[in-house]
Amino acid sequence: MKAICLDFDNTLQDLDSAFEVAVKTIWLPLASRYERDPGDLKPALYECWPLLWQEFIAGTRAAVTLYPEWFHRAFQVLALPLSNSEVDEVVRQYDVVFENALYLYSDVIPTLNRLAGWAEPPGLAILTNGPSERQRHRIKARGLERVIPVWCISEEIGASKPQPEFFWDALRTLDVGPVDAVMIGDDLDTDIIGAKAVGMKAIWLNRHGLESPNQDCADGIATNLIEAIRIIESWSVAPL
Repeated sequence: MKAICLDFDNTLQDLDSAFEVAVKTIWLPLASRYERDPGDLKPALYECWPLLWQEFIAGTRAAVTLYPEWFHRAFQVLALPLSNSEVDEVVRQYDVVFENALYLYSDVIPTLNRLAGWAEPPGLAILTNGPSERQRHRIKARGLERVIPVWCISEEIGASKPQPEFFWDALRTLDVGPVDAVMIGDDLDTDIIGAKAVGMKAIWLNRHGLESPNQDCADGIATNLIEAIRIIESWSVAPL
């Protein structure tokens, strides 16, 4: 392997935990005000996100309007009579809490230290879907710009995982062929199946021990990043 490609959200940084904290923080006061169940907002957000994300990928939804529209639609689903300015304030509060709640998984720094100096530059890359400005800010906020030199972000590429165009663009940036690169990610559909479709190897990072009918498509399954690197080492004649 000449390049190790790492997903970002829920592979390097814990997006799900930050989401839980942020939703609870902004929703509990509203739930109390409108006598709603404390668990109502999260399902509404889940319901509204897929279509909104497709709009973003298709280029019909600007990144700056992504989160405000997400909450507008969720509150419409819940039939809450919030004004536009009230929704905007909720989004502002959500952003602050969410960003402050993000953190790297405990295995990230040890793994990156293990890989220090591995392979020829660029060697390591982050492959992530999302708005460019937001993802770049988060990568820098986690201190990863010092150790991972290449960032491939869907908004900048004009395609997103699992689209082949995304992976081919990343491989061109890394200047490697698909047989010389491995993808490590938490999402079987976007990370693993997408990478395999262009001929890359792929390791499913299954932190929570999930079962999936598609898991056999992965070249390896790991519960943490150290395990993932050991799988890659097992493919080599000599250890990294």
